[in-house]
Amino acid sequence: MSLKTIMAALITGKWKTATAKAKELGLGGNMKGDGYQNGGCMIIKAGGAESLYTYKQENAADHPDNADILKALGLEPKPAETS
Repeated sequence: MSLKTIMAALITGKWKTATAKAKELGLGGNMKGDGYQNGGCMIIKAGGAESLYTYKQENAADHPDNADILKALGLEPKPAETS
């Protein structure tokens, strides 16, 4: 990422939604490290011979879908709790 893309990301609805959700869940954070670097998620089959899932973060507010991760692991998601 560049400074320009970071500044643009800060004003998107996606970024605002992700920030609000993180605050709601009480997640912390810091500004340490490389702020221009995006992340991702990889699930590799035991033994390392096969990739079961790959996700590349395109925007700082992006995140992989939990259902996709569970599916790659062969797990079923728990039903959502209702109040």
